[in-house]
Amino acid sequence: MRTPSLLLASLLFISATFAFAAESSTPPEQIPTPMPVTMPTAETPAMPATAPAGAAPMTTGETPVTVTTPTTPAAMPMTETSTTETPAASPATPHVTPIATPPVTPIVTPATTATETAAPPAIPMSVKAAPAPAKAASLSSILQSELSSGTMNNTSLIKLSNGLSVLVKKDDRFPLVSLRLYVHAGSAYESAKDAGISHVLEHMVFKGTSQYPKGAIATAIEKTGGYLNAATSFDHTVYLTDMTSEHWSQGLEVLKDMAFHPTLDPEELEKEKDVIVAELQRGEDNPGQRLFRMAQAAALKNSAYQHPIIGYEETIRSFTSEGIQKYIDRYYQPQSMLLLICGNVEIADALAKAEATFGSLPNTLPVI
Repeated sequence: MRTPSLLLASLLFISATFAFAAESSTPPEQIPTPMPVTMPTAETPAMPATAPAGAAPMTTGETPVTVTTPTTPAAMPMTETSTTETPAASPATPHVTPIATPPVTPIVTPATTATETAAPPAIPMSVKAAPAPAKAASLSSILQSELSSGTMNNTSLIKLSNGLSVLVKKDDRFPLVSLRLYVHAGSAYESAKDAGISHVLEHMVFKGTSQYPKGAIATAIEKTGGYLNAATSFDHTVYLTDMTSEHWSQGLEVLKDMAFHPTLDPEELEKEKDVIVAELQRGEDNPGQRLFRMAQAAALKNSAYQHPIIGYEETIRSFTSEGIQKYIDRYYQPQSMLLLICGNVEIADALAKAEATFGSLPNTLPVI
């Protein structure tokens, strides 16, 4: 049976254990200098280690480690958090260290490392007063500024004796001359009851002038190979011809007569009203034009631009020759016009002819 053998082995193990303990015991006076015990930090306090006098030392390997405690345990001191080992307090003079409040450490931004990019220094912002709104420059002043800067070569801009501005640009690449007479008056200058009157006038200048009867004005230009037309916008109406350089001065006479001396025959006016209303109706049948007029009326409501340039059928049919003539007298002032001459011309000659053709026309009202 194995039971006596196991019992005998257990007894031998217990006897060997007591014998080893008796042999390794050392008198207290022969105990080597105890190793210092690291005191617990303030964050992790530990209970003081105590042992009865004469206790057997604890050994680890070859270096003996002994835990010694005075007969009367001292209070555990509280210290600031530290990673440095602190020797145990002397048992002869136990004391209590008051609890110290840890100092507040300011947050310090770590310095930029070699792999980081330092932020650029802040740029001080200065507050400047808002500039005063600039006054709207006239077309003549803009052109004069361009001439002074030297960006417009072979170009001249002058004002005639009556204030009409003349811009001449020499371009001799082709034997052609383009003439444009811009009048600073369009649909934006009309009242609600006069909506479309600028456009009606544009049509009527082709129905006869003081120098050219009906149909003759277009014939005079076209027989020399030229082109004649007119157009109305919100802020201006323009009368134009493209002529050969041999006959360009005839275009000046035609433009002058169209702008200042239309006959405005009442019968021709009534006939032309039907033509203009038909043009209006064609526009209403065009989805794009109709959508634009609807957006224009909504977006520009209560402004001078809310009405279509062509006007309305009721306003078109209400115009009279007398009313159109009053409109001409009010807005067709030489000082509110710009004559453009561009093409194969000599600048001095063009300026002289412009003065001879338009210079004597008077201004009857101030500029609007």
